[in-house]
Amino acid sequence: MKSTADVAKLVVSLFDQSGQTRGRMSEKTISRLAELQDDEFLNAQYYADLIVQLSYLGILVGQLPMGGLGMLRTRVLAGAKAILPKDEVL
Repeated sequence: MKSTADVAKLVVSLFDQSGQTRGRMSEKTISRLAELQDDEFLNAQYYADLIVQLSYLGILVGQLPMGGLGMLRTRVLAGAKAILPKDEVL
């Protein structure tokens, strides 16, 4: 099995090739990138470490309800409107 740092670099490479600023990746694709053997599986700690590694590389990640990971480049948030508290909410 490849390290989470190696898999994160591969994910970033695929992200760059796609030309998209957001996307999703299935558990099967992540398993293939990690070069898992038939009797191995991705556990919660591996996902947590992978999410941290991807954040170091400028990608925000969330686990999707249907499985896999949803990803967003942090640089696309630079132009986003600020969320401010309104007097009605407080």
